[in-house]
Amino acid sequence: VGDWGHEYVRHLSGEIGRFISEPDINTQTRISLISLSKEIVSYDMAHNTESEACDLLMEIECLDMLDQFVDSSCYERVCLYLISCVPYVPEPEDKNLLKTALNLYYKFEVYPLALRCAIQLNDMELVQEVFSNCKDPAVQK
Repeated sequence: VGDWGHEYVRHLSGEIGRFISEPDINTQTRISLISLSKEIVSYDMAHNTESEACDLLMEIECLDMLDQFVDSSCYERVCLYLISCVPYVPEPEDKNLLKTALNLYYKFEVYPLALRCAIQLNDMELVQEVFSNCKDPAVQK
């Protein structure tokens, strides 16, 4: 995918987002587009365009796949971008963005920021879970 350059990948992402939202798309085409999207997200993560990867996954409603592409070198930028998008998306999607950021913070053991996401979600069970799973007493204080 990346052989043709960044602009091509960006254009392809836009076309996938536009095409996948059509109501008469068949299942096989949708699966092919999601597979191509995985390649694009991998390319975007490797080339420091995490926001475009997040936008594509939000557009095709597959944000749960983001976890497999994020590593320790880019999770901070990804989480910051997801949290900054929360005020601009409609009601059910904002919770999805916060949960994704929380899961990434949780995966990389950044408990204070995971706790902040849990508080924004207003889920007291999740707040308690994050707090109790933090093993460092200095962070718990």
